[in-house]
Amino acid sequence: MTSFDLFFDGGHGWLGVHKSWLDDVGVRVSEISEYSYRHPGENTGLYYLEEDCDADLFIRRYRDKYGVTPQIKAVGCGDQCFVRAMPRVHAIQLDWQVAQGA
Repeated sequence: MTSFDLFFDGGHGWLGVHKSWLDDVGVRVSEISEYSYRHPGENTGLYYLEEDCDADLFIRRYRDKYGVTPQIKAVGCGDQCFVRAMPRVHAIQLDWQVAQGA
């Protein structure tokens, strides 16, 4: 069974999911809220889905496709999770659109 890491600090949590998994279960980036993050490295494809809404969307779509809930492993990050330092998903999209002249 596939396992995903849920990174959390004292205030919030984010499910780490590779873009290929989002595509696989039919979650479009445009469906992800402004409270989720994306790894800033080029071509990493790593998304950190906000636990209250976006992670739930992914888990529901995964369950719909595969008939099981994915295994989630909790990973504590202390007082301030590294995810908070990453750009938000839609901030990257806007930067890309500006760079493309959209």
